[in-house]
Amino acid sequence: MTGMATQKRVSAPVCLGLAVLVTAGWGWLDAGLAQEWSDAAQECYQAEGDPIQAVTVCTLAIDEGGLTVDSLAITFSNRGNSFYDLGQYERAVDDYNMALELAPGDPVTLSNRGAAHLEMGDNELALADLTEALRLYPDNPVALTNRCWIHAIEGRYELAQFDCDEALGLEPLDPIALASRAYVLMQLGDLEGAQRDADLAVRFGEFLWQAHFYRGLAYEAAGDLTVAAENYGRAAELAPDEPGVRQKLAEIGAGGD
Repeated sequence: MTGMATQKRVSAPVCLGLAVLVTAGWGWLDAGLAQEWSDAAQECYQAEGDPIQAVTVCTLAIDEGGLTVDSLAITFSNRGNSFYDLGQYERAVDDYNMALELAPGDPVTLSNRGAAHLEMGDNELALADLTEALRLYPDNPVALTNRCWIHAIEGRYELAQFDCDEALGLEPLDPIALASRAYVLMQLGDLEGAQRDADLAVRFGEFLWQAHFYRGLAYEAAGDLTVAAENYGRAAELAPDEPGVRQKLAEIGAGGD
C-alpha cells in the first residue's frame, strides 16, 4: 500500500459480534463458598461450554433453592452467559439483573450485561454498564473493546481509538480488538494503520469471520478490491448467514445473486 491510496469512508453494515466476558472461574471463589454450592450449582458452572445444558442445570440449581446469596448471584450470572451464547439477549439481561440485585456492583456481570445490551442495539444502556464496569475494574479488555465499538458506531472515533488502544495494551493479540481498531483507524483516515491491524486480526483470528470482514473493509477503503473480495469471501464461508457480508460481496461485484 502507498500513501497515494484514496481514502474512502466505509460504513459498518454489521456488528462485530463481540464476545461476552464470562464469569470468573473457580479460582475467584473461596473454598468455603465452593463447598456451599449444591451439585446442580456446580454443574451449572461446569456446563458453561454447552449453553443448552447449562441453562437446564442452572435453572435446576436456582429452583431447588438453598444457595447462599453469593452462590445464587453467580448461578444467575452463569445462566445469563449461557442465554447470551444462545443469542437470547433479553433473557441474558434478565439474569444479569437478578445477579446484580444479589451482588450489586459486580464488574464482570456489569460488563456482561453491557455486552448483551450492545447486541440488542441498546447502546446507551450498554455504554452505561461498560463505563461503570470499567470504573470498578479498569483492566477489563473485553469491556474496553465493547465500549470502543459503541464509540465507533456512534462516530466518536477518537474515544473509540483510546479504548481500543487500552484494550490492546492489555491483550495485544486480541483479534476482535484489532478488527475494531482497524475500523476506527479507517474512519480516522489512517489506512496504513487500519490495514496493519486488520492483517494482525486475521493472523490471530483466522477462523473469525469478523477479522476477515473488517480486513475486507480496510482494503476496500484503500482501493484494493481484489484483497477485499477475498476477505469478504472468507467471511462468507465462516458466517454464511451474515447478511452484511453477502451485501459487501455483491457491492464489489464478487458476490452471488
